[in-house]
Amino acid sequence: MTGWSHRRRVAGCLLGLLGTLAITRCLAAPFEGEIRLSRSGQFVAHGSPNGVGPGNSRTNLNLVRLRPDFLVVSCEHIKEALWFELGVRDLGRDQVHLFLWPNLPPDQPVGIASIHSPDQGRWFYKVNLPEQMPAASLTRAVVQVLLLEMANRQAESRPAEIPVWLTMGLSGRLLSAHGSDLVYNAPDAVKVAGSTWWVGVSDRDQLRWDLRQAAQERARTNAPLSFADLNLPSANLLTGDNLKLYQSCAELFLDDLIHLPDGRARLLEMVRTLPQYYNWQTAFLRAFGDQFHSLLDVEKWWAVNLTSAVARGDTGAWSREAGLSRFDELLLVAGESRVSTNEIPRPARLKLQTVIQDWEYSRQRPVLQEKLVLLAFSRTAAPEAFVNLLDGYLATLSSYLQQRDHSGLNSGLKGQPAFSAPLLVKETTRRLNELDRDRAAARSTNAPPKTLTTTRR
Repeated sequence: MTGWSHRRRVAGCLLGLLGTLAITRCLAAPFEGEIRLSRSGQFVAHGSPNGVGPGNSRTNLNLVRLRPDFLVVSCEHIKEALWFELGVRDLGRDQVHLFLWPNLPPDQPVGIASIHSPDQGRWFYKVNLPEQMPAASLTRAVVQVLLLEMANRQAESRPAEIPVWLTMGLSGRLLSAHGSDLVYNAPDAVKVAGSTWWVGVSDRDQLRWDLRQAAQERARTNAPLSFADLNLPSANLLTGDNLKLYQSCAELFLDDLIHLPDGRARLLEMVRTLPQYYNWQTAFLRAFGDQFHSLLDVEKWWAVNLTSAVARGDTGAWSREAGLSRFDELLLVAGESRVSTNEIPRPARLKLQTVIQDWEYSRQRPVLQEKLVLLAFSRTAAPEAFVNLLDGYLATLSSYLQQRDHSGLNSGLKGQPAFSAPLLVKETTRRLNELDRDRAAARSTNAPPKTLTTTRR
């Protein structure tokens, strides 16, 4: 019986190995170049025999040249740094196949495919990379696929959804902490691979301070992003200089989460339970349930923390341009629009006037309350010239909500004028249009907005 059990185990291992080899051959079908396996066996790098792609890492210091033997070492380093950051010891289970394409441009978005093998009950990952690319882009790609691998261990067929802010925040923290030691540049690589190279970072409080200082400085000179922006970033926020701002805000957001009670443990719980839900927001609220009861609570918490992080006293933290940009974001609402009734709704950024005119009050009320909170917290960081304009929006929205909330209480009182919701909507819309015109004029003429004089409190 013992011999039979042993033979069954050996057979099972051989079948698993054959299955893995079959998956590998299938994934690597277009490639006939060099193949390298990482120390842990989790990363398999496939090189192309067609030569080096566009760009030159020797003349462009922002690029690193990727080669299979150095790439797998870089991936192991990123993995070790990530697990150290999350406070876990994890060898990884499912394989990640990285394919180097010589003709992909360095700024090509990294493609990551999750492939499920029902026969083995495992996942495999295919990552397409250019042969030369920025170290930051490689770090983000490896962090994302590692988070996917961790989350999908409990997934049966549908891969998990990894929030953008988590990938960006974690990769940013790793790059800030370890810099050029994280990724190997093949032509000039002289480092010696080690399994505990990152343990030298012992003073986490000092490291956190340094990371926050750098992220806060970027957030001060640019209008920092709301939780809605972190939650569902537009394509524009993930390119150029906006990408740096998004990453800085994601780092601050992640740092604040980690330093909540049991923050790292809750973050890991969220990642591991992602396959159980259709969106990451539900997993997030379950993991941080006693801290946040809704996404609105997260928005308020982030607004408070962000204001505290970037405020510089009464002089204001934002430049004129940053303040106007921040107002543009604060005064828009995520929603849907369609050109015709038969068209599929498309994501859109709606003006407050549209929300007030078209949405049911029960739906618009929490959105407008959220805007009030964000505008109020932004007041301390706004340029002095725009405090009056901001107060105009605050007064208009506050008056509208107050009258709508109390309309039912006064409707039956003798001697009270009859309440008219359409008239209130019309008047509120008119006032918001005036404020928008003042804001547009201030942008084009550099003149202070035409609003009532208000003293900053």
